[in-house]
Amino acid sequence: MKSSLTLPAAVLGLVLATSMAPAPAHAHTTAVAPTESGTTANLTEEQTRTLVERLKSGLPEDYQARIAALDATVGLPPTRPGQTNAGATGVGPSRPVPAGGRGASPEPRLTDRDDEVCQTTPLLQWQTAAYAEWTEYDLAEVVPWIDFFRMYDAVLFGTEAGHQYYGSDGQFTTRVRQTARELKRFWDIPSGEIQVVPMHATVALDQAKVARLMELLMLYPADQAAQFAADFVPLVNQEKFDYGMHPALSFDAFAYYGGEVAGVGVIPPKILVGDGILEAYGNLGLGNIAPRAIVAHEYAHHVQYVRGLFASELTGAELARRAEMMADAYAGYFLAHVRGAGLDRGQTKQVNQTFFQLGDCYLTSPGHHGTPNQRMRAADWGAQVAKGGFPRGRILPTVTIAQRFDAHLSELVAANPA
Repeated sequence: MKSSLTLPAAVLGLVLATSMAPAPAHAHTTAVAPTESGTTANLTEEQTRTLVERLKSGLPEDYQARIAALDATVGLPPTRPGQTNAGATGVGPSRPVPAGGRGASPEPRLTDRDDEVCQTTPLLQWQTAAYAEWTEYDLAEVVPWIDFFRMYDAVLFGTEAGHQYYGSDGQFTTRVRQTARELKRFWDIPSGEIQVVPMHATVALDQAKVARLMELLMLYPADQAAQFAADFVPLVNQEKFDYGMHPALSFDAFAYYGGEVAGVGVIPPKILVGDGILEAYGNLGLGNIAPRAIVAHEYAHHVQYVRGLFASELTGAELARRAEMMADAYAGYFLAHVRGAGLDRGQTKQVNQTFFQLGDCYLTSPGHHGTPNQRMRAADWGAQVAKGGFPRGRILPTVTIAQRFDAHLSELVAANPA
């Protein structure tokens, strides 16, 4: 099902066509000479600032606002070069990152109105520690640009055709592809157009791809776009970023509902999966189950979109939490169902642990996804509905599952018994 929003008018017209005059090309200088292997040592703070400021000098003055509007109109998570990432907002794309942003660490003990004790999880502790390896300037000025290029390259040009791989070494490819095939057979929505696409941060090292996006999204002329790309690569090609392969540079996954972009054409609905989120789970011993749970959760957002299930009387953080916990429940149902992934009890516990790890403690944020315990309970509820269904093997309609979920939402949100 296509989005009713056509992006040429709504995105490129709104964001880019308002008096954006091409900036003059600047002279190219190399900040650090590459080594024989093609990689560079870490830039100094002064070198980084000089290079970033030169790149920014060619941008329109309101480029941050334009990119923010582009993100919002396309329906992508807000990733604004020049600002730290604000995390997920609303009930659209799902990014499993703390809603407070990069480098933000949730308070260790917060309570919501149901007295749910909230704590950060090992997965999010890993993420926070990973960001600590970089400077505040990296987080504010360099990493968001890497996010921008790898997300928009995947959304606009990524495809599941060909030799796509998941994980830096392709170690998760089989599980992701198997889950995608099973999901398309399982749920009662049109599924033929939905593609599962990887996101590799190393795209920011590809000068041709970076230049292509600058031409399309910033309306740079070809020579200026090529110059920007040549200048940008040394920022990514550093040891501290593992030469574009650091897991924290692609620590997310989200659903994109499709549309049309001038200069590209019709973009099909997609599930976009970063290498980093898969590898982080692998480090926690959940590498066999987490890829399946993540893809199932994001596919559930397509179910919600097609069936019109985002609508609710709830608002703010509660609205976002309901959407994310419902997606967890759909994932738990599919993964435990005998006609779905058919996971056993031990594997189902790992599914629950996967969603527990993604819980956040930003209880009043419009991007709140649910506390660790709430997300775990939602996934387990879905699994129990699947296991207890009668007759055995019957798949409930997607709308029926949503209705049952809403009827039990208050229980799933409530605190654990003392």
